[in-house]
Amino acid sequence: MLVNYNMEKLKGIMHDLCAVTGINFEILDANFHVLYRCKNDTPFCEAIQNTSIGVNKCICSDTSILEECKATRTFQAHVCHAGLKDAATPIIKNDLIVGYIITGPLRTTFTLDEIRTRLSWM
Repeated sequence: MLVNYNMEKLKGIMHDLCAVTGINFEILDANFHVLYRCKNDTPFCEAIQNTSIGVNKCICSDTSILEECKATRTFQAHVCHAGLKDAATPIIKNDLIVGYIITGPLRTTFTLDEIRTRLSWM
């Protein structure tokens, strides 16, 4: 299904949400291609993504939650490899998934020792 997004309005809404909440937002099409990304990078995530292993783990984490969202056609949340929470929501029109919204990462209640264990590969 061809969906025409009003990208200017979409960018404005997503930018405002990102600015007000400090949470990252991504809008993806049905094939997981990014249409718009609004990010507030943290030093924590930047340090992880400065390594090729870290970037690959982030990509795998995003792909995993998107595949789960696609299969269930419902909101999905999980804790990523680094101990942060991500969420994905399908955008459904006429009973077809036409895109996704990803939010995160958000802090969890993991202790510093638990985070260190998750990042022992670094």
